[in-house]
Order: sequence, then structure tokens, then C-alpha cells
Amino acid sequence: MLIRNGLVFTGEGKFAQLDVVTDGDLIGALLPPGTADTTNQTVVDATGCYVIPGLTDIHFHGCDGFDFCDDSLEACEHLASFELQHGVTSICPATMTLSADKLRSICQTAAAFRDKQHLNPALEQADLIGVHMEGPFISPAKKGAQNEAFIQKPDRTLVRRFLSDSKGLVKLISLAPERDGAIACIAECKDEVAFSIAHTEANYATAMAALQAGANHVETAA
Repeated sequence: MLIRNGLVFTGEGKFAQLDVVTDGDLIGALLPPGTADTTNQTVVDATGCYVIPGLTDIHFHGCDGFDFCDDSLEACEHLASFELQHGVTSICPATMTLSADKLRSICQTAAAFRDKQHLNPALEQADLIGVHMEGPFISPAKKGAQNEAFIQKPDRTLVRRFLSDSKGLVKLISLAPERDGAIACIAECKDEVAFSIAHTEANYATAMAALQAGANHVETAA
């Protein structure tokens, strides 16, 4: 395939007028405009467009009238299709703070959807590459739109249930490191899942303790 007339994002972090020649799923060459051989090539005119790598979305709850926490294959299909139409090729949708049973069901549904994608690689959908658990291990004082009734202290056993139910698809867990058991939970599970400091009242010392224990991500709000 030849993609031409677009502004291509380069390895130097800049946009340049280049032709992109693909080789299967890979970029074969970046060439000066008009120099690529068009013989036996499918040509895509990208005039007025930016040509960039596919984006990865690690924090969104829903789109196109559906929510990830709808807990259905239909919702996952709509999310994945809509995101791909907007340049997002990999998704890691976020849960809300819900009951443990509901969150476990959502994890199971996500795993089933990923299995379905693997069986149908030609589907025009963003790849489901992970699940972001935004709660339930957060601070009630910083709950935002989350339901306080379902907030609970970090629980290593529940973390591992999420991982098992999702067949390892849970990749990121947001938590408040000042909650009882948070630092121990991070330290014990850091090699199994990434932890994000979020929805928190943690001071500097507590945040540093979480990072030293193995947390490797921070979320901020304006």
C-alpha cells in the first residue's frame, strides 16, 4: 500500500510531507513525495490528513452510546469499532467503582470479548489489550463520580480474582495509597499488574512509598 500526500509523523517527533510504503503490516519505507513506485500498489490519498501510528487509549469508560460497564459483548463491540474509526487501534477501557461481583463479571466479559477478537482477526475493531480498574480501591474523599457504597480497602485476594477472571487482561489498577493495606498490596502484586496512584489524598511521603513499593503510574485531574 502507498499512502501519499499526508503529513507523516516521523521518528524525530515532527510532521513531514512524505510517502509511506507499507510491507504487510509494517512500514516498508518513507520516501520523498512523488518518488514511490505505484506499480501494483493500492494508493491511499491522505491529502489534508496527518499520518500517525495507531493510538492506544488506556482511560475511557464508553462511547457511541455504550459503556464498558454495561458488561456485554455488544458494548465491547461498539467501543472497539468506534475507537478504531477515530484512529485508536488498541484499547484498555476503564471500569467504575462497582460491587466486587459486578466487576468480576465485567472482567469475565472482557476476557470473552478478547477471545472472540482472537478468533476473528479480520474484524474492524480496536484490539482489546487490557482493562483499567478505576477503583474500587480509592479514597472516599476523592471519589469523584464513583459510587462510595462500593469503595473498599485494597485487597490482594480481590486483585488476583480480577486477574483470574479477566485471564490476565487487567493491566492497570487505580488506587489511593493512603488506604489501609495499599502499600502491601502494591508490593505483593506489582509483578502481576501495574498500579496507578489516583483518586487519592496521599501526601508526598505516602506517594513516594507507593512508588517505591512498585506503583508506576500517576493520574491527575485538572
